[in-house]
Amino acid sequence: MALELIETDQMSFIVDTVSDELRESMGMVFGRSIWLRAQKVVTPANENGTMVYSDYFNNQPVQVCEEADVVNRRELNDDELEIYQRLSTGRKLVKANREYLANNFPYPKQSEQQELF
Repeated sequence: MALELIETDQMSFIVDTVSDELRESMGMVFGRSIWLRAQKVVTPANENGTMVYSDYFNNQPVQVCEEADVVNRRELNDDELEIYQRLSTGRKLVKANREYLANNFPYPKQSEQQELF
């Protein structure tokens, strides 16, 4: 298991990388992953919006992103490791996890905020 945080310009992921010669030759990051996000979703029916947080763990390896799009890659900190452990075992995030996501992984990034209709 090689857990790491991978960031692109648009998104951030926790990835448990899986070695795969084909995907590596294609320049793809491949592994089990969690997309880290805290997103305010505004609709005509709910103009105040509601927050949506990371809640899905890809338990089968997937192509996460292209290596060329990676702008940062590092080991997980304790908060990110707890999020990984909770979601990878089917448990819900707690308030502290949601606050960490909101403070560190807003989606879309602040310069790209938009309303969804």
